[in-house]
Amino acid sequence: MDTGTGAAQGALGAKSKLSVKVAGTGGVPAGAKAVLVNLTGVKPTTSTWLSAYADGSALPGSSTLNLATGATRANLALVPVGSDGSIDIYNNSGSVNVVADVEGFYLP
Repeated sequence: MDTGTGAAQGALGAKSKLSVKVAGTGGVPAGAKAVLVNLTGVKPTTSTWLSAYADGSALPGSSTLNLATGATRANLALVPVGSDGSIDIYNNSGSVNVVADVEGFYLP
């Protein structure tokens, strides 16, 4: 994804989620069932974790990326795509800037 494509720009607050349209944008076909995402958390204000999952589904019981205060880290994850073509990214604590780069996709 290009910078700022698919979502508003700005830090993601505590107990907040960001929905990002991935299917049908940036070269990802509308019928994609999952995307390979390089998820990066940038300088969180406190230790936190991020979870990426299909839009419209329940928050999973596991994290995709764990971050220490002030750290910048990334993790590559396979994320199912919701029926609306979006993924959700949830931040547990503090605020953090999030970068989600789609590296690939899976078709049925």
